[in-house]
Amino acid sequence: PAPAAGVDGIAVGDRVAWNNKPGTVLFVGSVKFAAGEWIGLELDSEDGFHNGSVLGEEYFTCGARKGVFAQASQLSPAGPAPDAKAVAGTKEQAQEEREKVPAGEEGAGCPIL
Repeated sequence: PAPAAGVDGIAVGDRVAWNNKPGTVLFVGSVKFAAGEWIGLELDSEDGFHNGSVLGEEYFTCGARKGVFAQASQLSPAGPAPDAKAVAGTKEQAQEEREKVPAGEEGAGCPIL
């Protein structure tokens, strides 16, 4: 459970970056595997090491390979989480653009093998 004040001003729900990888803070507090106060976060990408459990102890829950623990000094502020709908829209728009080929130019410039 996270202390209300957090560690060095970092609290659950904050957006931070660890090694230039953005994520969301899901845990702030002490852990069994190391001394001191630790921040557990879920990275936006699968560049982490666990799912929120370490050595059989669950500290928070997140996707596989998205969890990391860090000291406050290793973190920097990050922007908001990517909007899944916006990202999906961007991918759909890109696909639509690729599919727009002028009539009669399908395969133009591509050798026939």
